[in-house]
Amino acid sequence: MTTAVGRRLIAHNGLATTTQLLRWAYPHERKDWHCDELRHALRALGIKELGRGRGREAPIIWVLN
Repeated sequence: MTTAVGRRLIAHNGLATTTQLLRWAYPHERKDWHCDELRHALRALGIKELGRGRGREAPIIWVLN
């Protein structure tokens, strides 16, 4: 998961929301705990939270340093 998400971030100019990253990391069926796993993996890779987006449940915007 972490390699695929990192590559997607690079391909999208280093910015993505949690919603986008969840779709990339878990394209089929998502579970409640997937969001926690994703956040943990992103932080382990050194990817930082930029802020909050707009819309439903205000997803976090992640930025590749």
